[in-house]
Amino acid sequence: MSSLGSDLMLGYMDDLTLAGPQGVVSTDIQKMTVEGSKMGLCLNPSKCELISHPYLQMADQTLLTFTVVSVALRPFLGLHFSLAEFWMTHGQLVVRM
Repeated sequence: MSSLGSDLMLGYMDDLTLAGPQGVVSTDIQKMTVEGSKMGLCLNPSKCELISHPYLQMADQTLLTFTVVSVALRPFLGLHFSLAEFWMTHGQLVVRM
């Protein structure tokens, strides 16, 4: 994870949460996909969640395959959602894989 550039990187076992600008998070997902495949791991987009401002347009094809989750419906790591709201109000996004 030290080579990733996202503003927020939280990982435990096979779960990973990234947050930051769309381009940076997208690049980090690509890196994780490549490195994971070397270890026999593959990303399952149907289990990935994308939390972003509803008006933020996704440019990355991988991000478009993730399940979009409403802020109101998803607790963020058991914390108050102000952290996720911070990223979203600054045109950034949160991805849980």
